[in-house]
Amino acid sequence: MKIGARIRWFREQQHMSQETLAEKMNVSRQAVTKWESDKSLPSTANLLELCNIFGTSFDELTGSTQVDQADSLPTRPAGSSKKRYTIWILAAVNLLMLVASGLVYRIDHADSVPMDAIGYAQGPTDIMVIGTPGYCYLLYGATLIMTAVTIAFVVKTIFKRKVRK
Repeated sequence: MKIGARIRWFREQQHMSQETLAEKMNVSRQAVTKWESDKSLPSTANLLELCNIFGTSFDELTGSTQVDQADSLPTRPAGSSKKRYTIWILAAVNLLMLVASGLVYRIDHADSVPMDAIGYAQGPTDIMVIGTPGYCYLLYGATLIMTAVTIAFVVKTIFKRKVRK
């Protein structure tokens, strides 16, 4: 498949008009029309800009990956699946950390004394002092940071997706 058809396919996958693509690239709509009809070829700089806009590789956009794959189009732009997997991995790790934090908190507070007591005697001479171990604070802090990173990545991905449309 020729490069013009690939540019058109990627543009349509992004739900973008020729005019919108032209505005993003600071070229005329007629230039995009010529590229898509194979009347002219975009410069290397414009090809690289198209790769950035479409979230794909240069080889995938130009069809130069392999000879037998040159006539086939990918099912979706390359960047989208990679971001989707990243979001799922971040969410899974975040969920595991939240569950671990909850379990540690539950275990740490399972043998707690009443809130109005300073401490109590466990035996004839031993005194038990209640406090949260330092590793709990590290786990809670790491969980909060991971949650913030996950939320920021998801918001950034959604915002970029809306800006492209």
